[in-house]
Amino acid sequence: MLDINDDSGLRVITLARPPVNALNGELVRKLIAAVESAGGADALVIAGQPGLFSAGLDVPGLLALNREALTTMFVDLWRAQRAIAISSVPISNCRTTPPVFPDE
Repeated sequence: MLDINDDSGLRVITLARPPVNALNGELVRKLIAAVESAGGADALVIAGQPGLFSAGLDVPGLLALNREALTTMFVDLWRAQRAIAISSVPISNCRTTPPVFPDE
């Protein structure tokens, strides 16, 4: 679900949940752990697979959850956002495709 590469003070966390890196509870919890354990890194990059960062939440997976599991998923999602926001390590996300600009 995540590929983690630590090299020369840079931690690169790559989302690896084909086909579209849709966020489910397991991926979100692993992301939290990877961010929180990056304290020794000089910088952290969160990237997607080549050509794709993430399609967002795994909506079909969310629809299959009961109320308790859905609540847990959203609490974990907020925990992930908090872990990124308060990290003592500078964090950037990375697109693996060039940006698309509308014709001017």
